Amino acid sequence: MALVFPSTLQDILKDPKFIAENTVYKALIDTLPSDAKIYCQCHFFKTGLENNKNDGECDMIILLPNHGVIFLEIKGGIIGYDAQKQEWTSTRRDTKQTFKISNPIAQSLSAKHNIFNLFKDQFAEHKGKFFNLIHAVCFPNTPKPRDPKPFGPDKPLEIFLFQDDLPVLRASLEKMLNWSKGDKEIYRIGPPIIKNFDQIIIGNDLPIQLKLKQQLDHERELMTFSSTQTVYINIMKQLNYVALSGGAGTGKTLMAIDLIRQLSKDKRTLFLCYNRALARHVRYSLKEIPNQKNLTILNNFAWINQLSRELKLPRSDIEIDIRLEEVISLAQKKIVKYDMIIVDEGQDFSDEWFIYIESMLSEKGKFFVFYDQRQSIFNKNSQYYLNEKFQKLILNENFRNTKSIFSQFQFLSKIDNFESLGPVGPEPEFIIVKNYEQQFKWIADKIKNLINNQDIELRDTGVVLYDGLKETNIRNLSKIIPKITGYQHTNAEYVEPNQIMMDTINRVKGLEVPVMFLTNFIHPLSKDRLYVSLSRAKHRLYIVGIESKILEIKSLINENTKS
Repeated sequence: MALVFPSTLQDILKDPKFIAENTVYKALIDTLPSDAKIYCQCHFFKTGLENNKNDGECDMIILLPNHGVIFLEIKGGIIGYDAQKQEWTSTRRDTKQTFKISNPIAQSLSAKHNIFNLFKDQFAEHKGKFFNLIHAVCFPNTPKPRDPKPFGPDKPLEIFLFQDDLPVLRASLEKMLNWSKGDKEIYRIGPPIIKNFDQIIIGNDLPIQLKLKQQLDHERELMTFSSTQTVYINIMKQLNYVALSGGAGTGKTLMAIDLIRQLSKDKRTLFLCYNRALARHVRYSLKEIPNQKNLTILNNFAWINQLSRELKLPRSDIEIDIRLEEVISLAQKKIVKYDMIIVDEGQDFSDEWFIYIESMLSEKGKFFVFYDQRQSIFNKNSQYYLNEKFQKLILNENFRNTKSIFSQFQFLSKIDNFESLGPVGPEPEFIIVKNYEQQFKWIADKIKNLINNQDIELRDTGVVLYDGLKETNIRNLSKIIPKITGYQHTNAEYVEPNQIMMDTINRVKGLEVPVMFLTNFIHPLSKDRLYVSLSRAKHRLYIVGIESKILEIKSLINENTKS
């Protein structure tokens, strides 16, 4: 079967106004050889009498590799021609209404000259070659006239196709082209010429060449709260005890921040999480709140240490979990309790911690917990406390990650009906390197390129280590990235705008990284840790490691996708 342009042609020809074109197309498609090409509805500019540009169109251009090129104008209805008036008419078969039509010979001739002139201008290497070109017309509803006289010196019957020609249309086209060439040796229409015609008639792609910075800005505009999250915020404002569970990227931390903005005025408020870097991020997000003397934002260990200082307890080397009872028991008596407590990363808090935290809540205070049990990588999985007095809400709409990144960890989450509302974004890249040194060299070169050529800001990049640098037992790995990029790196808690964030999964949990490099895979992979790792990447994800580890990651992802 011949190649056809456009690819949607069959749908286009279903339109009743293209009945004649559809009739010709059906007669062609089953008879032309597979190396032939049919272009339909070809538009072009033509030059007017005053050198102005007018619109032009050719119904079909047919390339027959061993014969030549036909520029075909198609006219439906019963076609008539008045030689004295030089007028063409078409009579509808259903209504018998007759109306004037444009000169089909002039139309096909104009298409031949204008389109082939473009061809010669753009592909000078073909100049001087004889291309067997012919302009022709087809009247698929009009019977062939009995009188075989030409309609004029520029209108020989050899360039006309009638209803009678449709059953043998291929043979009729070949006969027409043979008549056109006579005894002249033609320039064969092979794949290279067809490729050139494609460039003229179909045209060239205009790839979207936005710099990565612009792509990220556009994607950020699409990553907004869903209607469900807005409804839940309003529900939580009316309740005192709420435990909200949600997969990675469902906006739990953003909702916690929004609740503080809306409810913390004149209220003594405590925000706790497990991760120090997350606490710093939340403090930065709420810096616009004018009066922060009643607002405490800390990770849980820092909070106990702060209470110890307020209570003027002596410094102690005893683990905080052991000191917890002593500190909280004294704080209940001497420190004003909180009107609202919000715990983020609740899956990392034991029941014992929850009990002591609640004891610092005022009698009619509000207690909100946000958690994702799948992100419990610190072995504090007991959550019986949340089943006692808490209203339960569930989020399953991810809007933090692009759909392409989300698809990598969606099934690792084991969350029912977990779906993405984010933009599509490109697929994550898996980069295989030969050793641990090369993984950091590749990352450093990529970061340098993104900054110099893609306008990416340093703060939008981050290197997340699946396993710590010390676990490789290789010296000076930490110096590779600064040496190549010229920028120092630091951990997630203290990173500045002119530094590269590089930290372990444990310390970036709860955070997001716009352009993330996940690397340094040493120990056997855990599905929970991989889920947490992959879900940190917001817009772009590069997974860099030795071949065995990359294959292991892909295997875990594919295994869960299929299950």
